[in-house]
Amino acid sequence: MATALREVTTIRQFRRLTSRSGGLIVITDGPYPPRVHTTDCSWLRERYFEMKVIRNRCRNGRYFWVPNKRLARSQLDAEPCEKCRP
Repeated sequence: MATALREVTTIRQFRRLTSRSGGLIVITDGPYPPRVHTTDCSWLRERYFEMKVIRNRCRNGRYFWVPNKRLARSQLDAEPCEKCRP
């Protein structure tokens, strides 16, 4: 069964996904639990994405787009963002 989980690897993808409603973004961050965010969460910033994914080449974490909380939880064991609370 194919999964709808997609890794976000470019600035273009990040901009496209965060400019529309629908779906969620999960950020993995080294020793911390993955966090799931709405696409309009103020903690989703392009400069953070660029630092973690582009400059640091995903050494400390990755960004993923998922269609819903259930998949974020089952595939990435993601916890809700404390700010946007999806």
